[in-house]
Amino acid sequence: MRSRDPQFSTVSGQLNFPPSKSCHLTYGRNGPAVIQRQAAIQQSAYQQSLEEGLDPPQLTTKSVRYWSDFNRVYFNPKSIVQLNEYELSSTLMPFDSWVVGEDLFNSLDKEHDLLDRDLRVFAEEADHMQGIQVIAGVDDAWGGFAARYMDRIRDEYGKTTVYFWGLEDGFKSVPRVGPIQAIISHNH
Repeated sequence: MRSRDPQFSTVSGQLNFPPSKSCHLTYGRNGPAVIQRQAAIQQSAYQQSLEEGLDPPQLTTKSVRYWSDFNRVYFNPKSIVQLNEYELSSTLMPFDSWVVGEDLFNSLDKEHDLLDRDLRVFAEEADHMQGIQVIAGVDDAWGGFAARYMDRIRDEYGKTTVYFWGLEDGFKSVPRVGPIQAIISHNH
């Protein structure tokens, strides 16, 4: 639970947890919520070698701790689409608001019909498609882009199960009420 309302307080250091975990206590409408974080898992030698473009070492039972230690993702060349409209971390044209993402989707969809170009090819290759998974950020322009993409998926594949995994960019100090009201007022 995250609380951005100033009437709630944060109390640190009142609970004793192992040194590998950080914790703080937040008081909300339904009582206290404890948020715990563990230290990040170190990347395996196998994954490091893949990122550096080197030959990966032989996997052994001692070198594999988790399934992600030996996970190697192969992307189909058809699935990689370059967007030339925006640059990463640009101050001139930042890609950071919901509306910017919606506008980008609408303009690209008019030009290319995104579902036909990016998704239909894979759906037709599947013998029995069980579902679609979409992973996108929700607190930047990718949230707006993904929302419009999900609308199109629901229109085209109405009976197909669709999972959406929303990613947030940490704790932000902007209250959620503001963006929600902006979206509602933008749509009316």
